[in-house]
Amino acid sequence: MYAGYQHVYTVVYDEDGEYVATVYPAQGLRETTWIETSCAGGRLRGVAETVQQPTLTVDIGVEDNLVPAAVAGHYTFPQPEGCAGARKNYTYAIDNPAPEPDTPTELIAVTAVPQEGFCHERWKGEGPVFDEYGNERTDVALDAREDEPERWVTDETIYLKCLESRDDQIAWAVTDMAALAGASVKGAISGGSKPASRKVTSICIPMYGTLIRGGDFDPPTKFRDALPKLRFCKDLALGYDTRWKWQPTIPQAINLLNGKSVEVFEFVGHGYRWNPLIVISHEEGIRLSPDDVNGKMLSPFNFLFFNTCFQALYKNEWMEAFGSESFVGWKTEVYWDVAEAFDNALWAFLANKDDEDPDVFLAYFAAMQAIRDNIVKGVKNEPDYGGDYTFPGRVN
Repeated sequence: MYAGYQHVYTVVYDEDGEYVATVYPAQGLRETTWIETSCAGGRLRGVAETVQQPTLTVDIGVEDNLVPAAVAGHYTFPQPEGCAGARKNYTYAIDNPAPEPDTPTELIAVTAVPQEGFCHERWKGEGPVFDEYGNERTDVALDAREDEPERWVTDETIYLKCLESRDDQIAWAVTDMAALAGASVKGAISGGSKPASRKVTSICIPMYGTLIRGGDFDPPTKFRDALPKLRFCKDLALGYDTRWKWQPTIPQAINLLNGKSVEVFEFVGHGYRWNPLIVISHEEGIRLSPDDVNGKMLSPFNFLFFNTCFQALYKNEWMEAFGSESFVGWKTEVYWDVAEAFDNALWAFLANKDDEDPDVFLAYFAAMQAIRDNIVKGVKNEPDYGGDYTFPGRVN
């Protein structure tokens, strides 16, 4: 039998071409495609039905290809009890007629193994996912959207079967060969679900994350350059602008801020003058305050960068709420072009500083120098900072 194909059953005929019986793999006829044997003075001929076995492809993904996949992680097939190991092809499920046991769909365990400095964020793909007992899970989905993290498959070990999703499952009939031969086949390829080749990808992200809300200008090029060097993940969206349409409620914003490996929060948007408030949903008028955040963060933030008007006046409240070691923001109103230039200069320093670990205060000072001609003390475009933080684990 050709590699990658599986014997389903063999239809047996007598020498006159009359149907005699159908023999299944469970009855001992496992790898034979043709039978020539003598029985009761005559010759029997068997014609085997085979199917191409499905495959499973596993990959490691890094958003925006910030680093090569091999740098971020790899995967293994741990093969716990009841699970198949790594193979090129997997068994096709077959319903054999009683009293023969059915040929089951194999359960496959795959484990994402992130490299040092990275973590597994989620699995992506299509088709069903199972628990360790082979039961299909409905609480999570491989194709869950970016704005529904509660449905992401975040377990490092995932359990799969080479089956299509329930929406794509179809009943399988007896093959044309057997039907034309007059075979009365009581068992066939499983009608419960359709075997299919699968592909899943483990998304690995750096251990240092950043959360950016976005505003009226895109994140600067130097921000993108800094991501892999500081082991940042791709920026996530919180709030509104032309690129991200999702406008969260306060609980949704807190949930996103508590995402895995988020240690830096850059907010680009509107801030209030007389209160510590930032606007996260412009159309609905939803504002986030330190009181909304205080006591709700699962882990402290290392750096808050509020590229918005007036919020440096309230840096102590924001730093306490986020448990942050450092803060950069504006004490006055800030113009968008100046805010963008400051943003570019700050991330450029963090991306290009090669002689020592990147330091927030030094980056702030470099950015302030870049806009020094635009600063009017106490009137507009006046930045400020609080605390300090040095990023460890730099990748040069």
